Amino acid sequence: MLLAVAVYALLVSLWPAARHALTPPYCAVGNLLFQRFGSYGTVRLTALRPAPEDREVQARLTAAAGRMKGEVSYSLRELMWAPLASFLALALATPLPRRRLLVAVGVGLVLMCGYVTLRTQLKLWTMFEQAAPRLSEGRRAALATVHGALVETPGSHYTAAILVWAVVSFRRGDVARLLAASAPPGAAASGG
Repeated sequence: MLLAVAVYALLVSLWPAARHALTPPYCAVGNLLFQRFGSYGTVRLTALRPAPEDREVQARLTAAAGRMKGEVSYSLRELMWAPLASFLALALATPLPRRRLLVAVGVGLVLMCGYVTLRTQLKLWTMFEQAAPRLSEGRRAALATVHGALVETPGSHYTAAILVWAVVSFRRGDVARLLAASAPPGAAASGG
């Protein structure tokens, strides 16, 4: 566990340097995925230059009729970096054989990128819905609840990181082996 905390601290400390390198690819992929946002209109993600301390991305929302609906800037630190760093810290601190670790990290990063994509979509959908409401009250409330739980709640990314880490790192027999290895001597022989 101490190794996971150390790796997480290292990754978090790298954010000031990584933020400028990761923002353009995030915007490029985001523009590819979210350029056309259903009947709401279009989204254009751009890197803020110069970027303030707590914001890297600006989302420009344009309605289907071509009218500007607004601009919102947000931080990638909580939306993208913290979930990825949390998963990587757990995965890299897990004592697995090298090949299995590489597979776990690779598959886990793909799953975590899917989670980041979901969070981005919820953020954009919520911004569009605030600018030009189209959903019924019930659906708007459901969107607000899911957005609050997965995007706005501090630390919500830890839950996703732990779930993905557990899924990609452990096999069926691993937990039984761990429990057997940590049992006091003679516990198996005495039945307790």
